Amino acid sequence: MKQDHFADFCWKWPLAMIDPYLRNNCTPPISLINFLYPSVTPGFQFNDGQEKGLGGKRNLTQESINQSLEDLLSRSFTYWFVDSSFSKDNLKSRFFRAEVKFGYPLKWWKYGRSGHAQYKSFHAYLVKFVQTLRKMSENIR
Repeated sequence: MKQDHFADFCWKWPLAMIDPYLRNNCTPPISLINFLYPSVTPGFQFNDGQEKGLGGKRNLTQESINQSLEDLLSRSFTYWFVDSSFSKDNLKSRFFRAEVKFGYPLKWWKYGRSGHAQYKSFHAYLVKFVQTLRKMSENIR
């Protein structure tokens, strides 16, 4: 989300407006990280990966990771993020998946102008974005 011009192309989901930490910002990628680093306000936890609100920064411990994973394992969508061997008895996965959402029209695009220019701009950005993610992934291995 910190990549240059991400905010120009990101999806701004109207329901994200209820999260005080996403207001006027991009919808974060859908990822397990969102559940490990939630933002917390009195009486509510936002699984947004922003780690803001009550208590400041959260130090991940084995206990907090296990609590997050236990919570996730109770949800039907959890298995979208991990491989088929992931379970309560096997908290390991060969891969983790995340989804980044983008939106149209671009804020600088004016109706009546060619949609082709908007597409070319988005395509160029997306190629750069994927190259950046690939480099980051290679550095983790």
